[in-house]
Amino acid sequence: MVSPEKNIYQCFGCGKGGGPIEFVMAMENKSREEAITLIAKG
Repeated sequence: MVSPEKNIYQCFGCGKGGGPIEFVMAMENKSREEAITLIAKG
Protein backbone atom coordinates (compact mmCIF):
# COMPACT_ATOMS: atom_id res chain seq x y z
CA MET A 1 0.00 0.00 0.00
CA VAL A 2 1.26 3.49 -0.85
CA SER A 3 -0.14 6.51 0.97
CA PRO A 4 0.77 9.73 -0.88
CA GLU A 5 -1.03 11.78 1.78
CA LYS A 6 1.19 10.36 4.54
CA ASN A 7 4.27 10.00 2.30
CA ILE A 8 4.78 6.34 3.33
CA TYR A 9 4.44 2.80 2.01
CA GLN A 10 3.74 -0.53 3.72
CA CYS A 11 4.00 -4.05 2.29
CA PHE A 12 1.60 -6.32 4.14
CA GLY A 13 3.23 -9.42 2.63
CA CYS A 14 6.79 -8.92 3.86
CA GLY A 15 6.29 -6.19 6.45
CA LYS A 16 8.63 -3.65 4.86
CA GLY A 17 7.68 -0.01 4.98
CA GLY A 18 9.02 3.49 5.11
CA GLY A 19 9.24 6.71 3.20
CA PRO A 20 10.00 7.58 -0.41
CA ILE A 21 13.70 6.69 -0.23
CA GLU A 22 13.02 3.26 1.25
CA PHE A 23 10.30 2.70 -1.36
CA VAL A 24 12.70 3.36 -4.25
CA MET A 25 15.35 1.21 -2.57
CA ALA A 26 12.91 -1.71 -2.32
CA MET A 27 11.28 -1.36 -5.75
CA GLU A 28 14.43 -0.62 -7.77
CA ASN A 29 16.89 -2.69 -5.68
CA LYS A 30 19.13 0.36 -5.16
CA SER A 31 21.39 1.53 -2.36
CA ARG A 32 20.37 4.58 -0.32
CA GLU A 33 22.72 6.82 -2.31
CA GLU A 34 21.46 5.46 -5.65
CA ALA A 35 17.83 5.93 -4.57
CA ILE A 36 18.43 9.53 -3.53
CA THR A 37 20.15 10.25 -6.85
CA LEU A 38 17.30 8.63 -8.78
CA ILE A 39 14.70 10.68 -6.88
CA ALA A 40 16.69 13.88 -7.39
CA LYS A 41 16.82 13.32 -11.14
CA GLY A 42 13.02 13.08 -11.11
